[in-house]
Amino acid sequence: MVPSHTRSHDRKLIYRYYVCSSTIKRGKSACDFRSISAGELEAAVLTQVKHLLRAPQITAKVLDLYYAQNPDSAEMMSEKELIESIHRFEQIWDQLYPAEQNNLLKLLISEIVVTMDGIYLKIHKSSIGDFAQTIVPPQPPERKIA
Repeated sequence: MVPSHTRSHDRKLIYRYYVCSSTIKRGKSACDFRSISAGELEAAVLTQVKHLLRAPQITAKVLDLYYAQNPDSAEMMSEKELIESIHRFEQIWDQLYPAEQNNLLKLLISEIVVTMDGIYLKIHKSSIGDFAQTIVPPQPPERKIA
């Protein structure tokens, strides 16, 4: 799917949608459907990403990364606090700028496949660590007392 848009007759409104890339390359008969509303597709993708963030293997990867980055920190978060922080990520999503949202999704998703049965995300397995590093809260600097 590739993004596209069109304007209303009076040129005031923009309608965003995604077009099947096979339709562009091979013609109308190459896909079951030619386009899908941008809002619908983006909402479905975001729902799947939120479910993914709650997946135990992602949480485990984030925990491993956090502990590897902060092996000697006295102010390290507990496992419970860190898991709560990962799950709160859903709550702050709407507060991120669209460019930040886009960058996070690009770190995580290699391809979005739309079929008549549903929408499937192909994940960059090698970048789960990068994604995890992005959503792990920054560790406060250690204070040294002289």
